[in-house]
Amino acid sequence: MIKSKILSYILMSLFLLFFLSMHPFLKYPFDVHFHLSEISDFYTNLDRMPVKGKEYWYIWWDKFFHLINFDNSKYFERAYIIHYSSIVIDFFSIYFFNFTILHYLFKNIDRISNRFLALWATFIWFIIFATSSMGTHLVWIQWYSINYQITLPLILLATGLLFHILFGNLTKYIKILYSLFMLAIFYIVLRIHSMEFLYFLMYIVVLILVFIDKVYNFSIKHKALIIFILSSLLLIIYNLKTIISAVSYMKPALIKYMLNGEFRGLWLKILADGTILVNGLNRAWASMNELIYLSLFLIPFIIVLTIFEKQKKFNIINIRVMLFIIVTSLFVLIPLFKVTAGIASVLVHIHVVNRFYYSSTIFLIIPIFFWYIIKVFKLNNSSLLTNILIPVTILATFYYSRFNIASNQNFYKNIQSIKNAFSERRVGFNLSKKQIEIIKDIAQKYKKQIGQEPYFYAREDIAYILKMIYNKNVYLPLSWRGVRLKKDFYIKAYNKDTTHKNKVLFKTPKDFPPYEPYK
Repeated sequence: MIKSKILSYILMSLFLLFFLSMHPFLKYPFDVHFHLSEISDFYTNLDRMPVKGKEYWYIWWDKFFHLINFDNSKYFERAYIIHYSSIVIDFFSIYFFNFTILHYLFKNIDRISNRFLALWATFIWFIIFATSSMGTHLVWIQWYSINYQITLPLILLATGLLFHILFGNLTKYIKILYSLFMLAIFYIVLRIHSMEFLYFLMYIVVLILVFIDKVYNFSIKHKALIIFILSSLLLIIYNLKTIISAVSYMKPALIKYMLNGEFRGLWLKILADGTILVNGLNRAWASMNELIYLSLFLIPFIIVLTIFEKQKKFNIINIRVMLFIIVTSLFVLIPLFKVTAGIASVLVHIHVVNRFYYSSTIFLIIPIFFWYIIKVFKLNNSSLLTNILIPVTILATFYYSRFNIASNQNFYKNIQSIKNAFSERRVGFNLSKKQIEIIKDIAQKYKKQIGQEPYFYAREDIAYILKMIYNKNVYLPLSWRGVRLKKDFYIKAYNKDTTHKNKVLFKTPKDFPPYEPYK
């Protein structure tokens, strides 16, 4: 037992170190630079009030970087701090959720076996979700480790806390403590990216349907706690109503149509948006992969096992928790069908319906399947078997995806994106540290030549470094906000400029790599 416990902690450490070894995605001009530049904007322009929605993410990081004296010149160090912080929070939030759900699913599972299963489910979460943008395919953690969508793991953490509050054999004071922690999470989520709160509401609906009698009994038994949680949540939402209303995701078309009684118009919009989504806007071509398909394939077998176990009265699982997991795992299908995708589009913005993939608990299915089948058929060495079968299944799926050229090979691309993340030059900024230093030296030479601070015209990535790290005056259209610029645009702008007497055309060193946006 002690040996297994040590092994479980070793596995946890290995998984965490594995993901912490990944460098953040910093290719210019992808969205990551919008988020980092917003933090820098707050650093140099603190009069941007009133603050709305996601800007609190930038303000909080800005205050932290002030505290540790990390100014704009430490731009890339800031990126690494946010990246590593997100990975740690994501890892332990997802692990806590997995451990909690599995604890209440399997009635007699020992703590160490539960830990192994939760770790494998956490590992799968990191590798199963991905998407593609501008021709670049990345797993979720690579896309979002430096932005405010840390709210997704936090919502899963809150869901795990809710399970403990509702079903745990805890003292009243521990339940109150968990409730306060859960409310704090809601506050953060509603502050920085309120869309993920919708996922929690979806989980609540499923919980109520599956545990309606238990939820009713709990609410009767703990009226004061329920009133406290609901009133606190309403107070948080009321106080944040201006922030939430500023976020387009939280202005659902559903309310507009229903208030106007336009039910036929609502149905037609659902069908129209659903058609657009299933024709490509749902990004199924990038988000759905072989490991998801395998997990979906295993769900009917889990249902059969559940029926078989019920007949044999093995008493292995809590059937209601299993129902919760199965239903929430099927959330991955929401963007794939016209009606469900259309309904999602009137709850949020049509362009973010693809994020509903991430609300799914599909990452639990493979660990559950193997543990369940081992227990139903009473096989020996259950922990050893699951710790062999799960990685073998992941590896087999990887090779199937790699050599199945008839598919999009998305799971293979997921793993490749993780592999690339171990190399700073593959995912880091377009220019190396040495080249960034060269930019500084060249800028100093230009300053000496003209005898004053120059107004630089430079290639996009060079101009960005001059502005963000060295705080130079540059001609820099906001390309990281989505503006597509023509090649050598800055040369034409330089030739047309008649106002800046100190203008300088920054000549790109010959040994610098060519600049190709979104490559």
